[in-house]
Amino acid sequence: MSGGVPGGRTLLRCYSYLGPYWPRCAGGLAAMLLADGVSLLAPQLIRAVIDRGIGGRDLRLAGLLAGALVGLAFLRGIFTFAQGRLIEQASQGVAFDLRNAIQERLAALSFAFHDTAETGQLLSRAVQDVDRVRFLTGRASFRLLDSAVFALGTLATLLAMNPRLAFAAMGTLPLLVLAALRFGSRQRSLSRSIQEQLGVLTSRIEQALRGIRIVRAFAQEAAETARFERENGRWRKLSDSLALNGAVFAPLMILVANLGVVFTVWYGGRLAMGGALSLGELVAFSAYLGQLVGPVRLLGMVAPAIAVSVSSGERIFEILDARSEVTEAPDAVPLADPRGRVEFQDVSFAYFNRFTVLHGVDFTVEPGQVVEVLALMGDSSDNVPGVPGIGEKGARDLINLYGSLEGCLEHAAEISRKSYRESLLQNQEQARKSRDLVRIRFDAPVEWEPEKFRRREPLAEEARSLFGELGFTRILEEFRSPPPASLPVRREGAVPPGDGVQVEQIHGLEDLRRALRAISNAERVAVVPVLSSPEPMRARMVGVALSADPARVLYISSRESDLLSSPALPEEEVLPCLAPLLAGG
Repeated sequence: MSGGVPGGRTLLRCYSYLGPYWPRCAGGLAAMLLADGVSLLAPQLIRAVIDRGIGGRDLRLAGLLAGALVGLAFLRGIFTFAQGRLIEQASQGVAFDLRNAIQERLAALSFAFHDTAETGQLLSRAVQDVDRVRFLTGRASFRLLDSAVFALGTLATLLAMNPRLAFAAMGTLPLLVLAALRFGSRQRSLSRSIQEQLGVLTSRIEQALRGIRIVRAFAQEAAETARFERENGRWRKLSDSLALNGAVFAPLMILVANLGVVFTVWYGGRLAMGGALSLGELVAFSAYLGQLVGPVRLLGMVAPAIAVSVSSGERIFEILDARSEVTEAPDAVPLADPRGRVEFQDVSFAYFNRFTVLHGVDFTVEPGQVVEVLALMGDSSDNVPGVPGIGEKGARDLINLYGSLEGCLEHAAEISRKSYRESLLQNQEQARKSRDLVRIRFDAPVEWEPEKFRRREPLAEEARSLFGELGFTRILEEFRSPPPASLPVRREGAVPPGDGVQVEQIHGLEDLRRALRAISNAERVAVVPVLSSPEPMRARMVGVALSADPARVLYISSRESDLLSSPALPEEEVLPCLAPLLAGG
């Protein structure tokens, strides 16, 4: 709380991000005040046209005043454009800075935070909540300020024209303000709940896509569907409550405001007939009242939006205020370029003080010995053969004893352990080759020809041959999976697709959005994960297929797609696009 206003501290913190953009804010504020001044002047010109031009039968004066009204309309349009342009630029800057701050904070937080946080919640805050704060620091707040300034200016003008009529007109204002405040408080609470539930839904979709092979392997499709339907039902219930709250409030605001206008016109008409008010003054008074209804109605619309944005700001600052479990000490010394040996003495490590991954580790590595150790032990993931029979501990001990690979080879006949001795004597060339494989070369001759690096169609057969020659067995295994062109499409009563099926590759987010709009009204839409292997327990998902027509399939490559696929779309951008479809609209 700040100053007794719910969410006041959050509001001030959101507005603080406008600091770097204060020149644009100041320019927008100046344009706003000029536009309000023009609007307050217009009814006075109308008054003069009626009382002095028409009443005085001075057609020339009436024409000049009417022309002045047209000029004021143009001026207001120019000032309104400048206000909107400058304020929007400032709010876009706020969104830019917030997203950068969120990314920086997420990158700095420890594994413990990311192990417990749901990706869907983080996505919702970084995208939707930031956009709501952008609206808060831009159009919402300035519209509210504009309405307040204009309303005060209008009321002051009405009091100066006729105090009795002005006080009669202000009779309904307290009711309107009280209703707006109560409505905003209710909207803020509902909005936060909706945003949290939307994050839950996004997380469920992400989990379903990532874990589909496990779900299908254990025949849990129905259970997962029921689980998602429960969460989707909670979101729908909250959204219905929010819509009902808005549906009740808007007509109520309009009714109270219009009743005030009707009463004012009736009372002002009596004063005019009694000679206490001129006809021009009555028309001008009515014009001011008509202008006053707009800001009051805007208060009813913007106040709830601000309440919603405050809840979004609170969710964002929960991330920005999160503290990492691993932090540097205040007196930490910057680590210089490390040179010399690396020594571990009785090192232990565990996650959450429960899952031990290291215990009592002791070893020392001199400069340049990492390459020597790897040359002996090898690395199967990088196709480094090493020396058969010598593992990590044996390689470390031998290098510590003899200093280098060449030292081990020179004293191979002296090694007491028979298996090490015989293996080293028999695999000397292989050991040296392994050392060359793991050594980083800075003098490799590279010819740079930009045209050779231009994107072309993949050469599948040539790639298979090359990967086989180099021993990239894992990639070759992925090549044996069916290509995206043979995607299965599931649809009740449909015949399995054959050669006539058109497969459309989605190449970008705009293509994806366009495709989703095209199938949004379909009675049924099939969503099928594409796996790298027909064996569910060994497969991983390489894409998603969508189909609303047995003759046409839309294919979206995942981030984990094989090397010969089209460029993968970022999951953090694809999932929000798919969420409405998977959520049932």
